Amino acid sequence: MKLFLQILMLISITHSANAQCFERLSEAQDTGSTAYAIGLDGQLYTIDAWGPNPPSLIYPGITDWFRVFTTGDYNSNNLALKSDSSLWEFGALTNLTQVGNAKWRDISLLWGLSCGVQSNGTLWRWGGGLVGINQIGLSNDWKDIEVLNYWYNNWNVAKLLATKNNGSLWLYDFSAPIPQWVQLGNGMQWDFIKGVNNAGTYSISLYAINNIGDLYRWENTVNTPVLVGNGPWKEIACVGNLEGIMGLKLDGSTHTWTSYDTNPITPVQLPNNSPIDDIDLNLPGVYGLSSSSLLLFANDYVNNSFYPSVGIGIPCCNVQNTVNMTECDFLNWNGQYLDTSGTYITQLTNINGCDSLITLNLTITSSPIEPIISVQNNVELVTGIQQGATFQWINCENGLPLVGDTLNSFQVNVGGFYAVIVNNQCGTDTSECVFVSNLNLQEYMNEFIYLSPNPTTGEFKIKVPEEFIGSNFQIVDEMGKCIFSDFIQSTSDSFSISTNQKAIYFLYIDNCPIVTKLVKN
Repeated sequence: MKLFLQILMLISITHSANAQCFERLSEAQDTGSTAYAIGLDGQLYTIDAWGPNPPSLIYPGITDWFRVFTTGDYNSNNLALKSDSSLWEFGALTNLTQVGNAKWRDISLLWGLSCGVQSNGTLWRWGGGLVGINQIGLSNDWKDIEVLNYWYNNWNVAKLLATKNNGSLWLYDFSAPIPQWVQLGNGMQWDFIKGVNNAGTYSISLYAINNIGDLYRWENTVNTPVLVGNGPWKEIACVGNLEGIMGLKLDGSTHTWTSYDTNPITPVQLPNNSPIDDIDLNLPGVYGLSSSSLLLFANDYVNNSFYPSVGIGIPCCNVQNTVNMTECDFLNWNGQYLDTSGTYITQLTNINGCDSLITLNLTITSSPIEPIISVQNNVELVTGIQQGATFQWINCENGLPLVGDTLNSFQVNVGGFYAVIVNNQCGTDTSECVFVSNLNLQEYMNEFIYLSPNPTTGEFKIKVPEEFIGSNFQIVDEMGKCIFSDFIQSTSDSFSISTNQKAIYFLYIDNCPIVTKLVKN
């Protein structure tokens, strides 16, 4: 049995000068001239959409950026979270400045309007003509948000799409005479959410991925979602005033459709040279990350779609990966059959044609071997200890586990057939059943059950207390085979095994913890 248990990837970069490696892209609400990316070094980079030019480092020396939120407009301010959940503002209109002292979970912003969910689950808004920061949705169970806007009768209308911790989906209309929350989603649970301004149709589309990975769309907030495609989807990006939309699946494939598509929506998969890890919209198209290198899916204006990806800047090269793995029995790794714990090193060529040095710290755990039981003093069963294994003793006669008997040894109180199950993270194995007569217990208890004569030539009597009258009994040989069975009619009953060969036999009485030896001469 082979069981993959855990892979923990720890990435360090030893690239040549000017190589650019990224962990995460910015999260843009609409298209613009600027996007951002967080490097594997935790620093923040800006991506000029007009080039597109290679990313440029901003605020050098700050290495704890976590998420970046932007309108995409070069002349607007942006927001970013650090790894300690603190919120910071930066951009053309302000220097890098911390926004209050609160800790934040999620942020979304438009031109002049920002909303955020704090770490305590409360929801807040600021800007948009209001003074200070104001709480909306007076509860503390908010999870993710998306601020969106669209043009309707020449008015710019702002809405807020949000999910709660229980997965429910809600919509808030800032422009309504009396703003209120409306629940969407027909009772489903939702994860990723996104709003799209459809300039060509003067409408708004809402997208959400439910908890099983299926992607749905609403048109103009009508509470009847249309299935875009079965999952598992990861996220989507739209190209704002253009009508092209791109979706990313968990397998790294990208798919595109337009806001003009109606039910059924038929996403078309784009030809990618490698799996995509993250996407973000911008004016020239959609940016993507693949193996930490930056790509661009340029707009296909004719078809409201995207061209295949091309690399931006210097690819992420010469990556050193340290992989810690625990495998069962063996691992087939890059053509090598490895069945011994240790450290292994190999060199691969990644999608950018760069060398990647992979160091594997491998721990091999063996599947349990069949346990062997030894019987000691006819009252204790013992099996050998196996590394990392647990034990469970069972009664072979009914197959049930013996409650509390989970050590590698077992003290027998009632004679019978027993076995032990050995389990570890790679599987289980079970011993052969072993018969124990428990004679020591019988010698202590023989005043209650008595066989006479014993030894016998065939005829014998069973003497028992009155409470055993009516009980069934069996005579079994040393191999556990039943040679005679009957039931007890009195406190002293006579029986015969004269036709059986000379041997040692054992008497079992139902509901009696005593096994009594009977010798036939």
